[in-house]
Amino acid sequence: MQQLIEELKALHEGVLGQPLTEERDPERVLARLRAGESDFPLALRWDDQPHSVVLEALRSDRVFFFNPMQADGVEPGTLLGGSHEGPRRRSEEDGLESVAIEDFRAFFGQRQAVCLVPG
Repeated sequence: MQQLIEELKALHEGVLGQPLTEERDPERVLARLRAGESDFPLALRWDDQPHSVVLEALRSDRVFFFNPMQADGVEPGTLLGGSHEGPRRRSEEDGLESVAIEDFRAFFGQRQAVCLVPG
C-alpha cells in the first residue's frame, strides 16, 4: 500500500508540480470536500489489493469519486461491489461512482484508506 501512495505522490508532484501530504482522518477530508476542494487521490485496500480513486465531490450524503477501473457501459444508479468486486458503491453520471458518507468513513479503518491532499 505504501508503494502505491509514494507512486501517487511522485506522479502528482512530477506532473502538477504540487506536493501532496497524507491525510488519514476522514473528517478532515470531508471538511475539504465540503469546502469545494476536489481531485484528491485516495489509496485504499480493494479486495486485498491496493487501489486508487480520485475524490471529486461531496453531495448531500454521498462522496463522489472517479474509479479508473469502472467497467464500461454501467448505467447510472447501478449498485456495485460485494464479494470480490470492491466496496459497496453506486454508479453515477459522467463515469463517476459514489459511496455513502458512513461507508467512506469506514474506508479509513477497514480499508486502510489514505487521502493525498495539497499540503
